Amino acid sequence: MSGLVSSPMITTEILVAGQWLIKQKIGSGSFGEIYEAYDIHTNQRVAVKIESCDSKYPQLVEEHKVYISIHGHAKPSNGTITNNYHSSSKHTYGGRHHHTTDGGMEPSIMPGFPKIYWFGSIESGKFHALVMELLGDSLETLYNRCNRKFTLKTVLQLSFQLIDRIEQQHKCGWLHRDIKPVSTTINTFITNNTV
Repeated sequence: MSGLVSSPMITTEILVAGQWLIKQKIGSGSFGEIYEAYDIHTNQRVAVKIESCDSKYPQLVEEHKVYISIHGHAKPSNGTITNNYHSSSKHTYGGRHHHTTDGGMEPSIMPGFPKIYWFGSIESGKFHALVMELLGDSLETLYNRCNRKFTLKTVLQLSFQLIDRIEQQHKCGWLHRDIKPVSTTINTFITNNTV
């Protein structure tokens, strides 16, 4: 995710799926752009990733499939593997709509991976949109904020969590080929410094 250098793909104040109002662009990358939005019913802040449906190398559909797969293998507190995410989801990739919950049921969530609230197309099918949990700063941003120096304790805590996240992806059959500090986020506001 790079800085706010390019002009936005979409205008703000777009209502996504009748529930999330896009407020401002917060980042961009080779895939598209990320916007901050909020749920008009609960005021919960979320992130919305946007990618052109005409993209030469579309990535958002695949990213969504990865999250579905990872959350489908989530372990609840009793340690048994469930498939709640898949069973409570409505998948219609052809129609470009996906709601992650059905009837108010919360899917099992794999720690360290963002919650996904909705996936579909917006703006008359011009863009794919992925509504997800708004995460904290990137590891790169935090490293710079600490004058490019982490304590040994911080390095060890990060290492254990990052190895665990990579292992979780591998167990689900996914290989991440672009792990770097700028695309690794720390969720500091809700989940107690989880990578």
